[in-house]
Amino acid sequence: MSLYLLAVSYAAMALAGFLIGGAFQLLGLVPTNHHVAVFETQPAWNYTTFLDLAFLVLMALLAWRFVTTGGLEMLRVHARRPGADAKLVQDPVCGMSVDPAPAAEQIDYEGETYYFCSEGCKETFSKDPGRYIGRPKTAPGA
Repeated sequence: MSLYLLAVSYAAMALAGFLIGGAFQLLGLVPTNHHVAVFETQPAWNYTTFLDLAFLVLMALLAWRFVTTGGLEMLRVHARRPGADAKLVQDPVCGMSVDPAPAAEQIDYEGETYYFCSEGCKETFSKDPGRYIGRPKTAPGA
């Protein structure tokens, strides 16, 4: 199915390009001489260079935060599909459905076992369990 979508999308883009190119030639909008000055200018430090570097630093920080807060474990959990007969429970921190059978992250608190999708959610819960156990089931003021 994905190859079909790729082929149809490519064909539609190619056809559109040919049609637009033909229309421009019929209307006389295509220049007869092409002077390209791409390689005549030297690279220069300008505001876009600094924006690119700032964006690169931001992306590195976000990637570091993702890795250090349990993002990789969360992706591994998402990749595993629970069995058809699995009795799923809800992660009290993020609300994700977790299969308790293979769940590596769990805490026994006040006589009840809580399961988590990742180590990050487990650590967050262990810092303040009352915040996640006492979460209201309805919206405030309802």
